Amino acid sequence: MKSIYKIIIFILSATTAFAQHPVTYYFGFGKSISNKGSMHFALLHNELSLKINRSFSTSLDLQFARSYSGLLDRSEYIQGNWNIMVSPFKNEKKIFFRVGSGIFYNHTRNYFDPAIYPEYNKKVDIFRLSLFLEDEFKISTKTVIALRLFTYPKFSTNETISGALIKVGFRLS
Repeated sequence: MKSIYKIIIFILSATTAFAQHPVTYYFGFGKSISNKGSMHFALLHNELSLKINRSFSTSLDLQFARSYSGLLDRSEYIQGNWNIMVSPFKNEKKIFFRVGSGIFYNHTRNYFDPAIYPEYNKKVDIFRLSLFLEDEFKISTKTVIALRLFTYPKFSTNETISGALIKVGFRLS
């Protein structure tokens, strides 16, 4: 529980740096799948994004996810991300394409049937790299909708989580 508070305090304290540039709040949902296809997560996404200039932006986001594969088999995680995004086309029209990478902290709790999977009932804390593509469509001057394709690779064990999410953004400043 302390890790959740640390993530929230980090995000709230970083918002003071956002005050000088355009800030957008995003709320979204999506789905992610482990590389073996064993776990399908439904996720909820909250993000504060700061546009630094026409080419670069950064964001802080918080994701909550849960997976069910039976009565006792489930996994859930909370994840905090810090991302840096580059717009290769420097586009400020209705469509805004970005490529990004960042680091994240993930706290996962697994609940499995102890008679079948006793070794999987554990908590896991992970720091990793994230990679993603994002396409944003301007609906109005203050509202946008975006699609993000992401992956969280772990090169040492060939373990990857990939997925997609759709989010709606509201410009705050």
